[in-house]
Formats: sequence, structure tokens, C-alpha cells
Amino acid sequence: MTPESQAKFDIATVALESGILFIVLDARVEGVVVPEAHTLNNGLTLEIGHNMLVPIPDLELGEIGIFGTLSFGRTPFYVTIPWEAIYGLHVRYDQPRIRSTEKVPEPTPEERRKHLKLLD
Repeated sequence: MTPESQAKFDIATVALESGILFIVLDARVEGVVVPEAHTLNNGLTLEIGHNMLVPIPDLELGEIGIFGTLSFGRTPFYVTIPWEAIYGLHVRYDQPRIRSTEKVPEPTPEERRKHLKLLD
């Protein structure tokens, strides 16, 4: 595990003891497994915890990353989130965020144009 990944692991472990953890990640990074609708999201935020309304009984923090079955629109999906894909962690929205030293990923040109619509 790289020092950066170890730091994220340590922060996530402590944060999960406090409650719910919000993870900000770039879903385009190799190794990320999320529902197809989110695979191009460079700022995907996921909420994890041991005491969620929709439980995550298989939630695991490991050497490679975070794993578990999350709910997407009440549909379960087993996610794989490598530490390298994570660039933000915070416990609650009203608390300070812990940002990685990594640069926030830029959207691709296609992603920038995705919201544009050609009008006649």
C-alpha cells in the first residue's frame, strides 16, 4: 500500500467509527466498479457506514480499497473503490472535508459537452 493509500485507509477507518463516511472519487479510474450510469463521473460521492438505513453488511476496507454492496435507487450493487480513485473523504456535510493531496480530476472534453444540446 502506498503512503497516500495508507493515509486514506487510516482516515476512513477512524471516520467509520464516528458514523457515516462520504467518499468522493473519480469513477473513471481503472479498477472502480460502480453502476454503469456512474462510470464516467469524476466527482462521484458515495455514502458508507456501519449503521446506515440500508445496511451494508459486507462493507470492507482493505489494502486495495473499499468494497461492499451499496444501494443505488434501492437496487443493491457490489462496488469496488480503489484507494487511488478516492480524492475526498468527510464524515458529514457540515464538517471539514479531508482532501487528498492529489489534484481533483478534470472532466474529459466529451464530459464537458455532455450537458450541451444542439438547437435548430
